[in-house]
Amino acid sequence: MQHALADLDALSIDIPHLNGKRDRMLEALVAAWATRFIRPRDVLNLLPRSPWADDVAFSDQLGEHDILVLPAA
Repeated sequence: MQHALADLDALSIDIPHLNGKRDRMLEALVAAWATRFIRPRDVLNLLPRSPWADDVAFSDQLGEHDILVLPAA
């Protein structure tokens, strides 16, 4: 790890760009599902409420379409 730190210093993450992507995804999901979301404070996580009562079955259905999610079990 200590050898990798010097390489990591050169990396730059465009947080405003990632926030914009997150916001567009939120808008699209709300429009498609008409569901509630917990607005994330970071750019990596979206926490939608499953439109199905069985969130595991819903996650499995999304996985069949190459959309990978984790149910909040």
